[in-house]
Amino acid sequence: MSEDQMPTDYEIVEQFMIDAREIVDELEYNEDLSRAQEIKIMFNAYGDDDELGESMDKNIETYYMFVHKDSLNDGFVFPEHETFRGTIIHHLEEVRIPVIYNVEEDYWDINILDDFEESGLDEEQLSNILQELYKRYYE
Repeated sequence: MSEDQMPTDYEIVEQFMIDAREIVDELEYNEDLSRAQEIKIMFNAYGDDDELGESMDKNIETYYMFVHKDSLNDGFVFPEHETFRGTIIHHLEEVRIPVIYNVEEDYWDINILDDFEESGLDEEQLSNILQELYKRYYE
Protein backbone atom coordinates (compact mmCIF):
# COMPACT_ATOMS: atom_id res chain seq x y z
CA MET A 1 0.00 0.00 0.00
CA SER A 2 1.46 3.39 -0.98
CA GLU A 3 1.80 6.18 1.57
CA ASP A 4 -1.08 8.18 0.14
CA GLN A 5 -3.44 5.21 -0.12
CA MET A 6 -5.75 4.77 2.88
CA PRO A 7 -6.64 1.19 3.83
CA THR A 8 -10.26 0.14 3.49
CA ASP A 9 -12.57 0.34 6.49
CA TYR A 10 -12.40 -3.45 6.76
CA GLU A 11 -8.58 -3.35 6.83
CA ILE A 12 -8.69 -0.63 9.50
CA VAL A 13 -11.04 -2.65 11.71
CA GLU A 14 -8.87 -5.72 11.17
CA GLN A 15 -5.75 -3.80 12.26
CA PHE A 16 -7.42 -2.62 15.48
CA MET A 17 -8.64 -6.18 16.10
CA ILE A 18 -5.19 -7.70 15.56
CA ASP A 19 -3.68 -5.22 18.01
CA ALA A 20 -6.40 -5.86 20.60
CA ARG A 21 -6.00 -9.61 20.35
CA GLU A 22 -2.22 -9.39 20.81
CA ILE A 23 -2.41 -7.75 24.24
CA VAL A 24 -4.26 -10.51 26.08
CA ASP A 25 -3.17 -13.93 27.22
CA GLU A 26 -6.67 -15.14 28.05
CA LEU A 27 -9.91 -13.78 26.63
CA GLU A 28 -12.54 -12.69 29.13
CA TYR A 29 -16.18 -12.02 28.29
CA ASN A 30 -17.03 -8.30 27.92
CA GLU A 31 -13.47 -7.13 28.68
CA ASP A 32 -12.38 -4.02 26.74
CA LEU A 33 -9.35 -5.02 24.67
CA SER A 34 -8.81 -1.83 22.70
CA ARG A 35 -5.57 0.12 22.89
CA ALA A 36 -7.44 3.14 21.50
CA GLN A 37 -9.51 5.01 24.08
CA GLU A 38 -11.91 6.27 21.40
CA ILE A 39 -13.27 2.82 20.55
CA LYS A 40 -14.13 -0.30 22.47
CA ILE A 41 -13.33 -3.87 21.43
CA MET A 42 -14.92 -6.61 23.50
CA PHE A 43 -14.59 -10.35 23.39
CA ASN A 44 -18.06 -11.87 23.16
CA ALA A 45 -17.71 -15.65 23.09
CA TYR A 46 -16.10 -18.64 21.52
CA GLY A 47 -17.98 -19.97 18.55
CA ASP A 48 -19.89 -23.10 17.72
CA ASP A 49 -18.54 -25.48 15.12
CA ASP A 50 -21.61 -26.73 13.29
CA GLU A 51 -19.66 -29.29 11.29
CA LEU A 52 -18.25 -30.94 14.40
CA GLY A 53 -21.26 -30.23 16.61
CA GLU A 54 -19.04 -28.55 19.19
CA SER A 55 -19.79 -25.52 21.30
CA MET A 56 -17.12 -23.33 22.83
CA ASP A 57 -14.87 -23.95 19.81
CA LYS A 58 -11.72 -21.99 20.70
CA ASN A 59 -10.79 -21.82 17.02
CA ILE A 60 -13.68 -19.36 16.56
CA GLU A 61 -13.65 -16.11 18.55
CA THR A 62 -16.42 -13.53 18.37
CA TYR A 63 -15.98 -9.87 19.20
CA TYR A 64 -17.77 -6.56 18.98
CA MET A 65 -16.03 -3.35 18.04
CA PHE A 66 -17.95 -0.27 19.17
CA VAL A 67 -17.47 3.12 17.48
CA HIS A 68 -19.15 6.13 19.11
CA LYS A 69 -20.42 9.12 17.14
CA ASP A 70 -18.15 11.33 19.31
CA SER A 71 -15.02 9.18 18.88
CA LEU A 72 -13.13 11.98 17.10
CA ASN A 73 -13.81 14.64 19.75
CA ASP A 74 -10.67 15.83 21.56
CA GLY A 75 -10.10 13.82 24.73
CA PHE A 76 -12.98 11.43 24.08
CA VAL A 77 -12.84 8.23 26.13
CA PHE A 78 -15.33 5.53 25.21
CA PRO A 79 -17.97 5.34 27.97
CA GLU A 80 -18.54 2.19 29.99
CA HIS A 81 -21.41 -0.05 28.96
CA GLU A 82 -24.08 -1.04 31.42
CA THR A 83 -25.05 -4.69 31.50
CA PHE A 84 -28.25 -6.51 32.27
CA ARG A 85 -27.96 -10.20 33.20
CA GLY A 86 -24.53 -10.31 31.60
CA THR A 87 -25.66 -8.73 28.33
CA ILE A 88 -24.22 -5.41 27.20
CA ILE A 89 -26.73 -2.59 26.86
CA HIS A 90 -25.87 -0.99 23.55
CA HIS A 91 -25.48 2.84 23.52
CA LEU A 92 -27.73 4.52 20.97
CA GLU A 93 -24.85 6.80 19.89
CA GLU A 94 -22.61 3.99 18.71
CA VAL A 95 -22.24 1.47 15.94
CA ARG A 96 -21.56 -2.12 16.93
CA ILE A 97 -19.40 -4.01 14.44
CA PRO A 98 -19.59 -7.80 14.82
CA VAL A 99 -16.27 -9.53 14.17
CA ILE A 100 -15.50 -13.24 14.02
CA TYR A 101 -11.93 -14.50 14.06
CA ASN A 102 -11.09 -17.97 12.77
CA VAL A 103 -7.90 -18.82 14.63
CA GLU A 104 -7.02 -21.89 12.61
CA GLU A 105 -7.35 -20.09 9.26
CA ASP A 106 -6.14 -16.70 10.59
CA TYR A 107 -9.15 -15.03 9.00
CA TRP A 108 -11.22 -12.05 10.21
CA ASP A 109 -14.91 -11.87 9.21
CA ILE A 110 -16.02 -8.25 9.71
CA ASN A 111 -19.59 -7.03 9.24
CA ILE A 112 -19.39 -3.23 9.24
CA LEU A 113 -22.86 -2.69 7.80
CA ASP A 114 -24.70 -4.50 10.57
CA ASP A 115 -25.91 -1.79 12.95
CA PHE A 116 -26.65 1.75 11.74
CA GLU A 117 -30.35 2.14 12.53
CA GLU A 118 -30.25 3.89 15.91
CA SER A 119 -26.65 5.08 16.14
CA GLY A 120 -26.94 8.56 14.69
CA LEU A 121 -24.12 7.59 12.33
CA ASP A 122 -24.30 6.69 8.69
CA GLU A 123 -21.83 4.66 6.63
CA GLU A 124 -19.87 7.72 5.48
CA GLN A 125 -19.52 9.12 9.01
CA LEU A 126 -18.35 5.75 10.34
CA SER A 127 -15.81 5.51 7.52
CA ASN A 128 -14.49 8.98 8.35
CA ILE A 129 -14.12 8.08 12.04
CA LEU A 130 -12.29 4.83 11.23
CA GLN A 131 -9.93 6.58 8.83
CA GLU A 132 -9.13 9.39 11.26
CA LEU A 133 -8.49 6.92 14.10
CA TYR A 134 -6.23 4.93 11.79
CA LYS A 135 -4.19 8.08 11.12
CA ARG A 136 -3.91 8.77 14.86
CA TYR A 137 -2.68 5.31 15.75
CA TYR A 138 -0.91 3.94 12.68
CA GLU A 139 0.58 6.80 10.66
